[in-house]
Amino acid sequence: MGGGQFCLKACDPSRPNAANYCQHVFDRIGCAYNAPASYADGIFDSCLGDSQDFPGIYTGADGVVSTYVQPAESLGPISTMPYTPKIPATSSCSTGVSSELYAGAVRISLFAISNTC
Repeated sequence: MGGGQFCLKACDPSRPNAANYCQHVFDRIGCAYNAPASYADGIFDSCLGDSQDFPGIYTGADGVVSTYVQPAESLGPISTMPYTPKIPATSSCSTGVSSELYAGAVRISLFAISNTC
């Protein structure tokens, strides 16, 4: 979570490299780094896609592979990043708007009953 967005990434621990894909040490840098995608306000895309790079591991313009370490929160806000995450290729996308996600949701009304004896 971060940068005005919410994302959720679930990793199957039985799959290869699950621990590398689901690092829990980059919580302050947001969705763009933890779950890179082509985000757009109010749009929900469901796609097939390539795997992302491991969070915090990146290849610089010079071809050198480096590891990012998130600074301690006590050092203040993170204002710069040494890399831009690569967005994985996608295909077979179906697009909807986020309001459609809840169109079939069950609505529950709560009310209070006062009983005086």
